[in-house]
Amino acid sequence: MVAIALAWVGARPAGGEKQTVVIPKGANRATIAKLLQEKRVIRSSFHFLVVTVLKPGVIQAGAYQLDPSQSVAQVVNTLHRGENRFAVVTFPEGWRREQMAQRLTNEGYDGAGFLAATEGKEGYLFPDTYHFPLNATPAYIASAMEANFWARTDDITPTRDQVILASVVERETKRDDQRAIVAGIFSNRLRIGMKLDADPTVQYGRDTNLLNTGHPPEIYWQAITLADYQNVISPFNTYRRIGLPPTPIASPGRKSLEAAVRPADTNALYFFHTSSGELITSRTLEEHNSNKQKFLK
Repeated sequence: MVAIALAWVGARPAGGEKQTVVIPKGANRATIAKLLQEKRVIRSSFHFLVVTVLKPGVIQAGAYQLDPSQSVAQVVNTLHRGENRFAVVTFPEGWRREQMAQRLTNEGYDGAGFLAATEGKEGYLFPDTYHFPLNATPAYIASAMEANFWARTDDITPTRDQVILASVVERETKRDDQRAIVAGIFSNRLRIGMKLDADPTVQYGRDTNLLNTGHPPEIYWQAITLADYQNVISPFNTYRRIGLPPTPIASPGRKSLEAAVRPADTNALYFFHTSSGELITSRTLEEHNSNKQKFLK
């Protein structure tokens, strides 16, 4: 009687909200059973193993949305059929659309179609971890990423110029506590008609020029040379033209967007980073050059 009662309890649905579960490639049934029990998709790993013996089949690897309100047998059927699977795709802050397209291609999606669907949306494709259905179209992916951008920025509602500035700030510094300061310095330069002189804009212009010739760079955002400052002929090169780039140059994260909307109140016009990542700011060119000699030895 005790065994029957335990079997009955184990067979009951666990109940609760849907859970994201990643079944690793090559995982055996015992490992999968333990994982599902830990995620509270099922009540009993033992009962899961019993059902897989009675209902033999290949459990397909991948990421799933599993419903704990289903019976163990239904969960097993879902895993055998590969239903409700999706891909987990992460886009880091500061990537341009072409890098995103390459990652999507690597995950089995239509990267070229994604580029077509996101034309003119650079900067508005929020960098995040996404759960895309395996059959997601480029239009679906583009729409999901743009919708995420507006959802994540609903409380700050950045203007287009602020999104452009945020994209430059994103590429200029990797520390969140420095973003508002850098945004403040760039805002000061824009206010007085001084060139931004932002290295990432040169990188973006150079790489875009290569793309336009049909020879994309093997790696984006490679370090620029001194000659690039003037030799990269591009509307994005802020060493050659005054003002913001014509469009965002990358996908800024939330912290960079906040910095662009609420830049720090600073009187500095110049900055650089030390080898350890510290931000050194200066009010004048003379002070800037002196600090470089002091900190960049």
